[in-house]
Amino acid sequence: MNAGLGQTVSTGKPTLVIPTDIIGTTGTKLTVDGVEMVFQMTPGTEAPTEMNAFFPQFKAMWMAENTTNTMHNLLTLRGAQVRNPLTWAAFIDETIRLYGPQIEVKFQSHHWPMWGNAKIIDYFKRQRDLYKYTHDQSVRLMNQGYIGSEIAEEITLPPELNDFWPDRGYYGTLRHNSRAVYQRYMGWYDGNPSDLDDLPPADAATKYIEYMGGEPAVLRKAKGDFDAGNYRWAAMVLKHVVFANPDSVDGKNLLADCYEQLGYQAESGPWRSEYLQGAYELRNGVPNVAATDTASPDTIRAMPPEKLFDYLAVRLNDPKAAGKKITLNMKFTDLKSEYGLTVENAVLNYAPEPVPGADASLTLTKATLDDIELKNITLDDAISSKRITIDGNRGAFDEFMGLLDTFPFWFNIVTP
Repeated sequence: MNAGLGQTVSTGKPTLVIPTDIIGTTGTKLTVDGVEMVFQMTPGTEAPTEMNAFFPQFKAMWMAENTTNTMHNLLTLRGAQVRNPLTWAAFIDETIRLYGPQIEVKFQSHHWPMWGNAKIIDYFKRQRDLYKYTHDQSVRLMNQGYIGSEIAEEITLPPELNDFWPDRGYYGTLRHNSRAVYQRYMGWYDGNPSDLDDLPPADAATKYIEYMGGEPAVLRKAKGDFDAGNYRWAAMVLKHVVFANPDSVDGKNLLADCYEQLGYQAESGPWRSEYLQGAYELRNGVPNVAATDTASPDTIRAMPPEKLFDYLAVRLNDPKAAGKKITLNMKFTDLKSEYGLTVENAVLNYAPEPVPGADASLTLTKATLDDIELKNITLDDAISSKRITIDGNRGAFDEFMGLLDTFPFWFNIVTP
């Protein structure tokens, strides 16, 4: 079972083709192999940079992912910045105004196409109003003092939206999208001082279990709630058992059973996947299978130096870097640019000018730095092959590279 958006996620290293044409304004026209396209820019909708395209010869409107045949996510469960439902709704409305009378076919990245002008316009309006309703009513409840979890419990769609197939929560859900609106405006803090400096999960779990009378008592009561079908509550309680005692086989198995039941009942494909993946981890541990490598060679090579340095900065391991000061100059002969890098206060800063008296100065191409970052070549090999010339302390660059973390794709979620 799935949400129909994609059967699975590809693994391996993604590639990247550098664009040859950039579309920047609505109304831009481009003809490719005899096919005319008119573009509508829709930034800040389903993605920070997004665009629809109208094909006049076919009276066909390509909607990217701005309208799909299900409710989309305002916030993906994998984590991301919250999307702006007001902007999203406004651009769907603009599609109706700019192209509506001409459209006879609607299609998009996911799901099946639609034919017939009247049907398409009705569909656009209900998709537009789905996102605007979610925004407006979440903000209304927010202003009445409700927090995100309370809004999710309170908000409902009107029948004209709720009963419309493409607005159903087979992918995104009203419950988590409404909480995303709260997050967008209010952030993580719900205004209750008890949540201002709350304990982390494992520490809190230990005290919860102590207060509840110990693990055997909690398991006994949780099993009663499980048998009564109170899966949401049982799961909330049992997560404390698992975080307080990661070796609790009975706790993990009962929590996995709760997740499994919640997954079976979920209308949303991603919710179902979240529950069943949680059950898998409890029963089998963290997966050890192939995964997508987002920091692929193509991605690294496409980064301008500033983006690459930003990427290296978030990889800087602060305990290792504490107390160190390293200064490096990098002169890129192919880009005709020079940068100064400074590691100080466990932070990597950079500027488009050399650091006076740097520990080391490297002259190289951007491609050579990419290959070192990707471990295709060592610093010694790059120097011996004359791909790098270095003045000053050679060890400073090696020390800098030794401060950088690598990130695992898989990590614990429902276990500590």
